[in-house]
Amino acid sequence: MAALYAGYPRPEYVDFTVRLEAASRLRRWLRPSVAIKGDYMLPDAAPLPLSQGLLAAEMAMNLQVALGWRRHLLLHASAVERDGRVLVMTGASGSGKSTLAALLSCRGWRFLGDEFVLLDPLSGDIMPFPRLISLKNSAIAAMEAARPDALFGPLMRDTPKGDIRHMVPPADAIARMGEGGRPALLLFPRFGEPRAVRSVAAGETFMRLTQASTNYVALGEAGFTALTRFVKSVPSLAIDYESGEEAIALVEQLWGDRP
Repeated sequence: MAALYAGYPRPEYVDFTVRLEAASRLRRWLRPSVAIKGDYMLPDAAPLPLSQGLLAAEMAMNLQVALGWRRHLLLHASAVERDGRVLVMTGASGSGKSTLAALLSCRGWRFLGDEFVLLDPLSGDIMPFPRLISLKNSAIAAMEAARPDALFGPLMRDTPKGDIRHMVPPADAIARMGEGGRPALLLFPRFGEPRAVRSVAAGETFMRLTQASTNYVALGEAGFTALTRFVKSVPSLAIDYESGEEAIALVEQLWGDRP
């Protein structure tokens, strides 16, 4: 983790505490595994093998943010920025939003994040959260080919989500992690289907985003107001694609077609 986070600035204070502990004393020697602990915990969360300790650490950090962060409306999504305007992509795990954001970062887009999008309730801006990019299964080879100069973490096989390997975001994403942008387009990508583009009604968009948010209820009126403004001002589309190149071409076309 020290090597993967070496390029990040050291914070002046700590927002949350994360601990990774041995699941039991016996597990120190027999099939060693780690349990996620910290300010926020899921009591029924199963421990992970020690060989997947990096995944446990990332999951633990995500858990603290998901359950404890209140300064922004959190959306489980990825985001990239160009010319001060932000493309947001959200969908279920495996939809391809993380890989697509990583691929776009190789094509002149600034990577803002692939786990959480932070929507500022006051300004309406999207703020970056450029943590390690979590690549899964076929996305690993795709990004190794697209960015052979990038720094990758260890390959972890047979995790609960298949094979996983983390990649350090581009240097400019980390250097500009305090610089937000205006949301300009929302996409619901879906990998593995023939190319298609569909409009998404505002009501459906609103409901899908509330489901994608971990703190919408906790923020109360501020969350409702922020999400309502987002849905009213940002066009949303659902896209299907069968390859990364096809997805990039489709995104560039839709981005260029914006009014």
